[in-house]
Amino acid sequence: VNNNNHNHNHNHNNNNNNNNNNNLANDSLLVSCLIIFYNLMYIDPNIRAVFSQNEDGARALVKMRKTNEAIVLIFSHVVCYLCDNVYCIQALINQNLMGDLQILLDMDTMNIPKHQVCLYFDILGKIARCKREFQEIIQYSSATKRTILDQAIELLERFDRDLTISILHFIRDLCAENEQQQQICADNNLLIAHLLSALNSTYKDVQRSSVDTLQMIIMHNTVSQYTILQQGGAEQLLTLLTKATLPKLRVSIISTLWSLTGEDSNRRQSMAHAIGVSTLIEVLNVKMTDQLYIVLDAISELLRRVPTEKENIPLKFGRRHCIPSIVRILSIDYERKLLLKCLICIQQLCLLPTYQPCRINQTIFQKANGFNQILILIRRTNKDKILQAKAIATIACTVFDHKENKEILTKSVIQQLFKRISFLFNSSDEDVKAEAGLGLVTFVCSDSNYYNYCAENMTLQHEHFRRLLTSKNIAIRCNAAFQMIILIRIFSEVNATTWIGEALMTLFRVIGN
Repeated sequence: VNNNNHNHNHNHNNNNNNNNNNNLANDSLLVSCLIIFYNLMYIDPNIRAVFSQNEDGARALVKMRKTNEAIVLIFSHVVCYLCDNVYCIQALINQNLMGDLQILLDMDTMNIPKHQVCLYFDILGKIARCKREFQEIIQYSSATKRTILDQAIELLERFDRDLTISILHFIRDLCAENEQQQQICADNNLLIAHLLSALNSTYKDVQRSSVDTLQMIIMHNTVSQYTILQQGGAEQLLTLLTKATLPKLRVSIISTLWSLTGEDSNRRQSMAHAIGVSTLIEVLNVKMTDQLYIVLDAISELLRRVPTEKENIPLKFGRRHCIPSIVRILSIDYERKLLLKCLICIQQLCLLPTYQPCRINQTIFQKANGFNQILILIRRTNKDKILQAKAIATIACTVFDHKENKEILTKSVIQQLFKRISFLFNSSDEDVKAEAGLGLVTFVCSDSNYYNYCAENMTLQHEHFRRLLTSKNIAIRCNAAFQMIILIRIFSEVNATTWIGEALMTLFRVIGN
């Protein structure tokens, strides 16, 4: 019996050794296959397209045994490269890649090698920024008790530079254009504490990742904006702005601060003032095109402050070489929204709403070749009526009560501008009509010669203003009433008293409400 037991144990040990040897051989073979596949994808990108068309490949990759660190690492590299292709992402998600990654993250979370964890979150980030549907799959993945976001926040406790950047990039992608996920992140006190703490990091790239992630959490989301404001986010960002020296980081901070203001006019005004003239001009000259609109929007908001003897904001901007930078933007074929904001800023810099000109800024505009740039813009944007109307109104602001600037505009140029205004009055768009009227009013208030020219060469119909007076937009109704009063001589066969009375009643109703 003893001999039989001994023989049995000996055979059992041999079987275990054989199994171990087989497993090692299989693991080596699997590693080799993964390495070959990874290299083939680099040689021929079309392999990803082939992979995405066959569910068997995705199934084999997700379901394979991940028995050691080497296999898991190469698997992660392969998947990360595949996830540059949306069809590959879909194929992998169909095989529950998300659950697989969640389980891998849950196994001894705090001791997973750093490079490995970074790969996981690089994969998740690529998936998140691909589709809103994929963001929700990540959000609701339930392969473990903790969500993927909870796992990510726990890993931030390792306070590792590369890991923090990778996780914050993932969270940023997860929140992109997703209000629900933005609010989930904003309500997570531990995450916000990490983000605000990262603002004080000694690493500039960690600081910027934190700033960019905060911006994505609050983008177009008034509730999350309020949450971050309540937790002191604005104060910490302003403190960092005073210390930061890297131009790109400073621009990111300003963008995030501006996102915090939402559409609240008081908040926008106080934030623009807190950022300050010097900082806004400095970042305007950085030439980061993706953030130019935000910088100009903040400048425009600051220019709304009524100038005083102690603080003349338009003059401050003019003396700090702001105008040439804005004129240069007009010379480039940027998106419409940015060009409109440039024109608004020039109007604000050269003429106050009370029709008081800033002659220093008007002169700077002229010396910066501003007239040529706007006239070129008018020709270049022939089909964009609102941009045309805004550009003409801007010219009117820059020549207002400025003799030298008026002389630059030849008689033929003036004739062309007024002819264009008449054409814009026939637009079906009430915004175009109102803006064209504003340009005309600014011209005729500037110089009686312009008024006389218009009275002799233009005829305005009552119906034009009647439609504007019934607009749902209060600003358009007010503008129309104001224009009616100023342009009374240009109307044909009009009873001035009746017409002015109707305009004044419109204004009184707005004031009364």
